[in-house]
Amino acid sequence: MTTRKPKTSRTIKVQCDSERTMSMFKKDEDSAPPVDFNEVKKSFSITNTVPTSHYTGVRTIGFGGVGLVVTAHDPNLDRDVAIKMLRPEIKNKLPEVERFIREARATSAIEHPNVIPVHEMGVMEGVGVYFTMKKIKGDNFHTLLDGLKSSKKEYKGKYTRLHLLEIFISVCNGMAYAHSKRIIHRDLKPHNVLIGDYGEVLVMDWGLAKYLDIGEGKEISEGQEAERSDPGSSSGDTSVTLDGTISGTPNYMPPEQAEGKISELDERSDIYSLGAILYQILTYEPPYNGKDIHKVLQEVRKGSFIHPRKRFPKYEIPCELEAVCLKAMSFNKKDRYQRVQELIDDVRNYMEGFPVSAYPDPAIVKFRKLCFRHPVISSIAAVFILIVTIGYAMLKYAEYISYSKSIEEADKERMLGNTEIKEASDKYKKLDEIASKRVYKEESPGESELSRQMNEHYNAAENRYEAAVIRYTSVPKPYARDREVRDGLMDIMVNRLKYSILVGNYERAQKWIGFIHLWCGKNLEKLTPENKNTILGFEGRISGEGYMTVRTNPSGASVTMSKLADKGDGILIETEMKGLGTSPVKEFVIPKGSYVLKIKAAGQPEVIYPVAINHGEEESGEILVPGSIPEDMAYVPAGEFFIGGENSRYYRSHEVVLPGFFIKKYEVTLGEYMEFWRKLGTPEEKTKHMAKIIFDFSERKYYDAWDSGGKLISPLKEDLPVVGILHESAEAYCSWISAKTGKKIMLPTAEQWEKAARGVDGRAFPWGNGFNAEYANINENEAARKKFGNWAPPGSFPKDISVYGVFDMGGNVREMTSSRFIDGGPFYQIKGASSSTTRRFLNCSYASDTPVAPSDVGFRYVMPLEEK
Repeated sequence: MTTRKPKTSRTIKVQCDSERTMSMFKKDEDSAPPVDFNEVKKSFSITNTVPTSHYTGVRTIGFGGVGLVVTAHDPNLDRDVAIKMLRPEIKNKLPEVERFIREARATSAIEHPNVIPVHEMGVMEGVGVYFTMKKIKGDNFHTLLDGLKSSKKEYKGKYTRLHLLEIFISVCNGMAYAHSKRIIHRDLKPHNVLIGDYGEVLVMDWGLAKYLDIGEGKEISEGQEAERSDPGSSSGDTSVTLDGTISGTPNYMPPEQAEGKISELDERSDIYSLGAILYQILTYEPPYNGKDIHKVLQEVRKGSFIHPRKRFPKYEIPCELEAVCLKAMSFNKKDRYQRVQELIDDVRNYMEGFPVSAYPDPAIVKFRKLCFRHPVISSIAAVFILIVTIGYAMLKYAEYISYSKSIEEADKERMLGNTEIKEASDKYKKLDEIASKRVYKEESPGESELSRQMNEHYNAAENRYEAAVIRYTSVPKPYARDREVRDGLMDIMVNRLKYSILVGNYERAQKWIGFIHLWCGKNLEKLTPENKNTILGFEGRISGEGYMTVRTNPSGASVTMSKLADKGDGILIETEMKGLGTSPVKEFVIPKGSYVLKIKAAGQPEVIYPVAINHGEEESGEILVPGSIPEDMAYVPAGEFFIGGENSRYYRSHEVVLPGFFIKKYEVTLGEYMEFWRKLGTPEEKTKHMAKIIFDFSERKYYDAWDSGGKLISPLKEDLPVVGILHESAEAYCSWISAKTGKKIMLPTAEQWEKAARGVDGRAFPWGNGFNAEYANINENEAARKKFGNWAPPGSFPKDISVYGVFDMGGNVREMTSSRFIDGGPFYQIKGASSSTTRRFLNCSYASDTPVAPSDVGFRYVMPLEEK
């Protein structure tokens, strides 16, 4: 249950009068098919029915994704109660009603001082199913921890770390009792823990509770999306409970829950969430943060979070508490505490100065804790130390033994980690070799298995490395800068960096570099010269700089280069233009990104040559400058470009090499096509190649676009694109142009069309990567449809232009190609969007087959470049 608190009071409520609250439900009674609450009462043995007038002084105090909580006065018992009910928009949905009843009964079954008590459940007229609870004034635990993080006075002096641990133990006690009843919570988080003004600690919101003896649904695959159950929440709030395919709160849920493996959830899943709460007690932040809920889920599935002491060294978090937290949050369930009582015992032991099972103390530390618990022993020890000063040397020796043991254990974990990271690297190389030869999206079974093994080895390596780092960093202070410690940590970081760069995860590599700077100084001044040079080399590789050489045919052409950048409107425009001199241009360093070269040779047309520098790439090759470019055509030079991707039906994003070609800048118009039609020799040919037009797509009635004399019917005009013709007719037109010009004219292949539309950098749309319906003539552009109707004259949308200067490859009409689909069907690929299609068609990698309406498909043509 999510509660929302006004700034003026610590009581969790929002004032409103009772009539308004109840009217919310009356107003929405017809919003969904009604549930037969008499049948519900019968099915679930609910005997209590009360009118809405039974409760007085009704005020809303909080609401969540499915529930609404009000406070009211019960005149029969003369006490204030909290009433939970379903929100108006879902109170008539049977699945939510059943889940709500399950929550009430699960909460009621756990009669424990640290679980919110339920008084009664029933059906209220006009409201539906409800249950009443004890009304508690106070804050939820998240608000308290957030207040401590912000150093608010009302929290700072009152809640010490020990006090917070007492609250945590109270939460654990409630959960231990729930587990004894074979009930797990599945949504434990600070938001669902209420801290009363008089010391009460109550676990609330059991809406996702699961009885372990009752099955619940089937397993959920990793690819399924999680849907937000709170329609009023911000898309950036990942602490909100999810519902749908994955239930729970990403910031606090265990990996098996994030994977959707419902059958694997048990008491240890709740223990992980308790560990995540302890993490926030120690750091005032959840273990996972982020605005993108799906990225957070991915991180949870990998178990990759920063350990508390590394993340916030300023809080001086005790090693023992960190170890308890990390054990509770272990990636594998078998490595966690197996029962909540074990977790309670470790926290209690820490608070009382006893050894903690998750963090074995060296003998000297155990002795110190013993002295702390027993002052008499402490006095004797002091006398003993005074008398036997020679024992100092022995103590130093014991310190060295402790150091040696820590180094031995750390080295062992590090070497095991190195073995695992090598296995992960080998698996990745095999996977990359297979994937580099695959152009289709679907992975082979062998790839999936290799990917699983790679991730398994990587996670195992990270677990080993983290264990090693804990041991290296917990050596006695005099040895903290010892070479063995330094070299061990450096070896771990270098291997992490190598793997991150190998798999192309430069963001994670940058994170490891950040840790090194945190440990070794901003300028790496604490490293040896050798290690410093190693890290600087990695930094260069992470930056992604590439190299470029420019050669042209003919040589001696002037070359300018501009960087393509998005200024916030989704359009990639030319910026930072600079001259590179005349070709050939020798190799130079170029930052990662997209660029445009403009090449001008004396007496020859200017050539536009887009370049995409991916991470550390080298770009070279000869650029052919044609003697001329045909009128109304654009030149697309030979070379590699990215094709396919997320929106492609079959192809993953990969690079393809194409020879150079020319492409018509504009779609073929009615006027141009009718010139061909008039030259046809027989009536049969004219009938065959007549354009058949639908003006009202709802009628499905076709009209000849012009009469037998070649006069267009209204409202068609010669400057509009030709549509409603056969693929065979478009090919016939190309053959006619070929005979007329003496040049080889044809429909573009799907690859030629895609390169002319998106350039070489794999952009989503002809103009860049940002969607804006106003840029192209598509269905969402209402202003364009009002102005032009179904078709616009080619070139009417100046922003719908590719890097090569080709217009309307985004919208206006979809366009024919000469490429069939790879599934062996009879259809040719149709590219682009039109005024009757949605934005899904707009992506350059998308291809459709049969037209949405035949009258939205036209064409343009290409001409191969004649090599010199």
